[in-house]
Amino acid sequence: AVYAAVEIDERKYFIDGCDRFTPVDITPPSILNTNAFVLNKKTGGLTNVVDNSVYNDSVHVSAFIGKDGLVRGHTHTVSSDYAKLIRLEHFRQDEGKYADKYFRTLPENIAISDFKTANDTVGESALRHDFNFATQVAATGDYIMLPTNLFTTLSKNPFPANTRFADINFGFRQHIFLTLDYAIPDGYSIDVLPKSVRLVTPDRSIDIIRTIKQEGKEKVSCSVEVRWNKSFYHVDEYPEVKAFYKKMFELLGDQIVLKKQVNP
Repeated sequence: AVYAAVEIDERKYFIDGCDRFTPVDITPPSILNTNAFVLNKKTGGLTNVVDNSVYNDSVHVSAFIGKDGLVRGHTHTVSSDYAKLIRLEHFRQDEGKYADKYFRTLPENIAISDFKTANDTVGESALRHDFNFATQVAATGDYIMLPTNLFTTLSKNPFPANTRFADINFGFRQHIFLTLDYAIPDGYSIDVLPKSVRLVTPDRSIDIIRTIKQEGKEKVSCSVEVRWNKSFYHVDEYPEVKAFYKKMFELLGDQIVLKKQVNP
């Protein structure tokens, strides 16, 4: 592939004239962490193409449990930089199936309604989505189990294999942030509340922080923040990455358990 390479104030810009979605100040993700040969008599030669921005995705969920046992609520998402670039490309490819692709992955029985989008053009403003949802969560007897991970892209562990023969190239650094508020229904109390916890890789390249707290008898709040501080891992680093992802997805699978109160 051929890209225009421009240097301004000691910063390199790589531009694909056929790319309708990538702004000029963001390097096309398809060439990140690769080597390019710049054709210039004075300053040409091999150069390493690295990310100049971050994948930023924020998800904010407010939910309650109805008398019918369904969890209903509202979700607001904000996607900027590489997150906007990737989401916007898929949104434009098939707007009808976009919500299912990105927001019905965990759990799969979620019904989405009133889906709205803002800032769906190439530019500086973050891509925004708003929608309502309803889903049947796990329940048994007097207990209701509420997920602590909704509507993020972290729905399935991508590294379950014991061995790997290729490097891991995420392309860009990443930041994913989730806030999740549940209104506790009348007649229920919290039986199990997962602990607030932080996990960090030995080289501190991946960091996940989960904070969970109960606010009186009416509300429980959960926030999850994950940062990837580098975007490329050599294949010999795979055991470390695999072990961390296993712990991370176990953490993401934790549930808040509510118990129905028994009247004296």
